[in-house]
Amino acid sequence: MKLVNIPASVYISVVQQHSLLKDYILQQIQSMGENRHDFISNTDWHLGKDYVRPYFEVVRPIIDNHNEQIRTLLEYETIKTINYWFQQYKTGDWHGWHIHNACVFSNVYFVNLNGDNPKTRFRYLGEEFSVPVEEGMIITFPSYLQHQSPENKSTETKTVVAWNTDCN
Repeated sequence: MKLVNIPASVYISVVQQHSLLKDYILQQIQSMGENRHDFISNTDWHLGKDYVRPYFEVVRPIIDNHNEQIRTLLEYETIKTINYWFQQYKTGDWHGWHIHNACVFSNVYFVNLNGDNPKTRFRYLGEEFSVPVEEGMIITFPSYLQHQSPENKSTETKTVVAWNTDCN
């Protein structure tokens, strides 16, 4: 087998109303209580689809807008959100290397991210890299791209809302 090394594209957008919505999104997440899973202090990833997620009504327009930008840019006929969840990383929390299957893209909205919080790391063909992101940004990347959230060594909590999309 011959390898043709073609780099993967990572797309970044900025949430225009982030500063106005951030505190409300965080309040909605906190209203759900704390649900630890593996090495993540708080997430709803493992909770059932019927679980009430009040933050989603706030982030849905953000997700829809971002998805439409990706659809238009890449000239897909349709794009749809398959699933979504939040994750909060407190000091010492981390998420190991993984991929997302059964979708085309994975997306991460950095809701709460100070300068000391670790950014998402990627690994492709043994090479690791990150992309320059700040709070209020969204990254979209191919779901086959290995990624992780390195250990949070900061005393500040990192909060993300993530979702997977499928396209035609």
